[in-house]
Amino acid sequence: GTEQAPVIIDDLPGNEGYYLYVRETGSTELVHTVVQNAANVGLGIVGQSDEPVVLQDVVLDSVAGYPIVVEAPSLHRLQMNTFNRVVVDTYLGRDAIAADVNLRPQPGLELYEFADGGDPPTPPAEFSVPDGITLTVEPGVELRFGEGAETLLVNGRLQAIGTPTKPITFTSVADSAPNQWLGIIIENGSARLDYAQVRYGYYNLLVNNTAVVKAWATDLEI
Repeated sequence: GTEQAPVIIDDLPGNEGYYLYVRETGSTELVHTVVQNAANVGLGIVGQSDEPVVLQDVVLDSVAGYPIVVEAPSLHRLQMNTFNRVVVDTYLGRDAIAADVNLRPQPGLELYEFADGGDPPTPPAEFSVPDGITLTVEPGVELRFGEGAETLLVNGRLQAIGTPTKPITFTSVADSAPNQWLGIIIENGSARLDYAQVRYGYYNLLVNNTAVVKAWATDLEI
């Protein structure tokens, strides 16, 4: 669409799940598009591939559940702006990113939420950065971990370099009390955290003594 004449996609009668559903073989580009009246999830992205999902000036309006749910192996496919929350789903053990991911601040984006969308959630209860993969978190980004994804497990590389005015936050979904998630575990990887806050976890930050790890921090609040 255009700024003056956006494309409007309205809910179909009887739709009770994902409104738009992009699988591993599909790619999507939505520009100046309004998706409205979704019953549960506005946009779901699943599967492991390098097919892009590009969202530019897209509005997800009147969504009963979450605007966007993306499986962890698809997180690197998502290119977007203008959303307040993105849920990263770890359902059925799809808990590991499949390629390098850069989590950027976006206009209107409040946080990334990591959780298992299944009922009941399925183990392992984690979001994983595997060996050879880098997760980069840019200044000002907030990551919240919830039921079914209580751990950020690093076997690859975590780069979370904030600034004094734009710190990076790792916390629980509720963000209200200790022990609401497990925390960051550096298992066999490396991590750098500068101007970051890790709060309300059981460990907050744990470095396994069996790992070969280069982990360092500057102005880290735990």
